Amino acid sequence: MRKAKALALLVLMVSLLACLGRGGGGGGASRIRPGDVAGAPDPPMTVAQEPNPLLLGHWGCTHVTTVLKTGEKFNEPIEYWLVKKGDQYGLYFYRHKRGGEKRYRGWRAWTINGDRIVSEVGVTIFVKDGEVYYDWKSDPPTRMTRLD
Repeated sequence: MRKAKALALLVLMVSLLACLGRGGGGGGASRIRPGDVAGAPDPPMTVAQEPNPLLLGHWGCTHVTTVLKTGEKFNEPIEYWLVKKGDQYGLYFYRHKRGGEKRYRGWRAWTINGDRIVSEVGVTIFVKDGEVYYDWKSDPPTRMTRLD
């Protein structure tokens, strides 16, 4: 009887850990919650051209960024959630910078131009061959996964 209880407990624990590991685009729970995007985007985005519908929704990845001076590589969790509220678009963004030293979270006033979302600091999110990618400066682009 004790072995059966221990086995049941082990199965439950493994199941819970598996659930916790889903989402977030590369391990861990999602960093952006539905409540984060429930209100009006502040600030709203600039729209040069309506977005490719593929860009809408909640996306994530783990981007490998390289420090050019040292060649060090870091895994950075990235998420965004692009919403349309009335006639405005809003992009809620999350980035956990290398080594956990800084987190960026909140609405961004970036520009949508069809298949591309572009920031003033070097982030580009784009559609290519039916996939969504995150691109940061000189790092290779990372394919994103839909989270919603």
